[in-house]
Amino acid sequence: PDDREPTTLAWEAASQTGSRFDVEFRIRRHDGEYRWFKTRAVPLRDAGGAIVRWFGTNTDIHEEKMLSAELEQRVRIRTAELAELNRLQRAVLDGTVLSIISTRPDGMIATFNQGAERMLGYARGEVVGRHTPELIHDRAEVAARAAELSVELGRRLEPGFEALVARTRVGAVEEGEWTYVRKDGSRLPVWLSVTALRDEQGTITGFLGIAQDLTERRQAQQALAASEQRMRLF
Repeated sequence: PDDREPTTLAWEAASQTGSRFDVEFRIRRHDGEYRWFKTRAVPLRDAGGAIVRWFGTNTDIHEEKMLSAELEQRVRIRTAELAELNRLQRAVLDGTVLSIISTRPDGMIATFNQGAERMLGYARGEVVGRHTPELIHDRAEVAARAAELSVELGRRLEPGFEALVARTRVGAVEEGEWTYVRKDGSRLPVWLSVTALRDEQGTITGFLGIAQDLTERRQAQQALAASEQRMRLF
């Protein structure tokens, strides 16, 4: 009875136009249980084209509908979980003072967190999909590192993005001190750790660089050295 009206309207429309009747509806059994059915029917016509009868099938699709509803519910729950996970990841990424930059396999910047924005003076929109991390590196340091790796790896590396990630391609983590160049041209020392991002098959899907500003540490080291120098003078 719950689906009688829309089913009747669909039947009347098919009868008037002679089109195929194809509907899904619930029936209520004698014990009160509801089950889903699908009805499909086509008109059979006489020589003059008039409909003389309908031929069709009724199919119990209850299990399919229940399975479909369950899958839809799981998808909704999973989607909500993923959305929450993305919010948490974004909060973690943007809540840290570290610069976190990821790239695509070709080196183009894919993510640029707020720590990177604060550290370097660039907005996400200025770099994501537009530049590689070469933009924020001292060119002389990149060239020197390319020369070192050319000897270490036994193949020539051109000064560029590859010098930042070459060792990660063979499973190593690239770590060391670098000089970052801000948007305004000023420089700061950082400790940078670069790793390759891989899928389940081991294929590289991108690269991740996490950098810590060493400015305060350098200043503290310089102050300590100056203090020790003064003490030696006395």
